[in-house]
Amino acid sequence: MKIYYYNVEKLSDKSVYSKYYEMMDEDRKNKIDRINQEDKKMQSLAAGILIQHIRKTEKEDSKILIDKYNKPSFEDGKIKFNISHSNKYAVAAVSAYEIGIDTEDVKRKNKFTMKERRIVNTCFAPKEQKYIYDIGTEQGKLQRFFRVWTIKEAYVKMEGTGIIRPFYTFEVDFEEERPKIIADKEMMITEMKIGISNLVSVCHNINDSEYTIEEL
Repeated sequence: MKIYYYNVEKLSDKSVYSKYYEMMDEDRKNKIDRINQEDKKMQSLAAGILIQHIRKTEKEDSKILIDKYNKPSFEDGKIKFNISHSNKYAVAAVSAYEIGIDTEDVKRKNKFTMKERRIVNTCFAPKEQKYIYDIGTEQGKLQRFFRVWTIKEAYVKMEGTGIIRPFYTFEVDFEEERPKIIADKEMMITEMKIGISNLVSVCHNINDSEYTIEEL
């Protein structure tokens, strides 16, 4: 398993942005052009940079297919990949097995608001709710919320269902040192942090537990 990440802030330099934009294929350029917000444009371009790097290192030249749940895959199926981005960073995971990755900048919010409470109460399983509410501080609740969210997001992205699958239909167990998805013994969760505050969760096959991580 390989993890790559890219600091989106590099693209705030117009010359750097233009250089990489011109390197993109027409599909990626069209996707970027349809986005109105500048920060989202840079995130999409960063995702394209990661995909180009994967193509180069894995010698992958087949086209990318998008399934009905919006999950991308290489047509020849030799390697699997997944992309996520939040605030300053875009991340990618690569494996011979199905894989999902999610990142959230945990510092982009400083309060555990009613919005997060509604998500916890309606979308998370009872033990996950207890895991979040058992910690006393509001900041602690927010940190645990993002931890549960990124793991669940990584899992449904690995499955290929995305948020079509309700989050309350499967449960994350935090009782052991490494969190795990209950009822799916084939998958593992690996967590890491990039930059100052981006939490990353990767859902991957138990046969692919070793990983490398590289900043582009």
